[in-house]
Amino acid sequence: RVGWWTSHPTSSLTATEPPFLLTATEPYFLVRISVALRKVFLAVFGQTFLILTLQYLGMPYKERAKSGEPRKRAKPTYQVTNWTAYNQRLRKRGMITLYFPKEDLIAQFYNEHSYVEGVSGRVAQYSKAYAELMFLFYRLFGWAIRQVTGMMEDYWNQRHIDLPVPSFGHLCDPFAALDSSAKQHCNMLVARLKQGKNVSMIVDSTGMKTDGRGEWYEHKYNKASSRKGWAKLYLAIDPDLNCLAVEVTSEAVGDAPLDQFLAQGLPVDKVIADGAYYQIDRNQVLSDQGIEPVIPPPCNAVTHGTPGYEQHDKTVQYIQDKGTVYAWHKKQGHDVRTLVEAQFSHIKRGIGDRLLTKRTVSRKTRV
Repeated sequence: RVGWWTSHPTSSLTATEPPFLLTATEPYFLVRISVALRKVFLAVFGQTFLILTLQYLGMPYKERAKSGEPRKRAKPTYQVTNWTAYNQRLRKRGMITLYFPKEDLIAQFYNEHSYVEGVSGRVAQYSKAYAELMFLFYRLFGWAIRQVTGMMEDYWNQRHIDLPVPSFGHLCDPFAALDSSAKQHCNMLVARLKQGKNVSMIVDSTGMKTDGRGEWYEHKYNKASSRKGWAKLYLAIDPDLNCLAVEVTSEAVGDAPLDQFLAQGLPVDKVIADGAYYQIDRNQVLSDQGIEPVIPPPCNAVTHGTPGYEQHDKTVQYIQDKGTVYAWHKKQGHDVRTLVEAQFSHIKRGIGDRLLTKRTVSRKTRV
């Protein structure tokens, strides 16, 4: 709310008069204007002038405390009382013990005969289970591959097990070949898919740092680097934060992964994305297929009135009639797109914002 007030003549003010308070129609913003500042306004604009002010009287929770209004959410009442047991559980998180069945580990992890008679080529020396074990430490501790190999060599030597360890250069291939396909579907989503119900797909991308010299080069030479070292992580989720698809590409790739996500065969009824994914042709194709594209058009978009632009013209015309794109956001429910941003925050807090591997396939496996 805004309020307009007419000032008083300069002669009515004294040097000892305290700053006066202008109140608005609602208690949101508060502006205190000193006598000296008021005199400056009077000198510039004359004896009478209009001041636009907003009143600020405190945070919302403080206002509720004053008025006695109940809280919107119940205040958490849980408190840790068993500190000894709680502290012990935290310590046990760092106690890692490897347990292997009483079988021949060398036979399970290592193939001593890399050449088999009658078979063309060389057979893999290290098994997939061995690569998964080393990848577990690589992912769990965030170590470099050299450190993982050194840890495994020391572990076998302490237990007097004559088990070879692959070199760090060789481990790149087994790590990239690991099957990392996983679907995070809750029971409600699985039941919905079994019943043939549609899901809404929220798509967005974020940047992940790689081993490029970009930041170091800009810090040292104070100019942009031609090799910034970025990778793009594309993520598709539903409003319940269930992961539908993941893709990792180089920074030069555009919005092509969106077409790959739609081609997976999921029953999608709505696609929600930001303006970077807006394409008139694709939106029209999605609309013809019964999929509603909730993607905002550019700010300078205009209607065409020709065949093939029906979906585009409908969206642009609604925004022009309302005078703002935010009315279209509210109507289409575009605000749920912030959920994918929250999911990116979860991912980067879990694995960090940097990808240590160089291959695109390995980067996707890590994510």
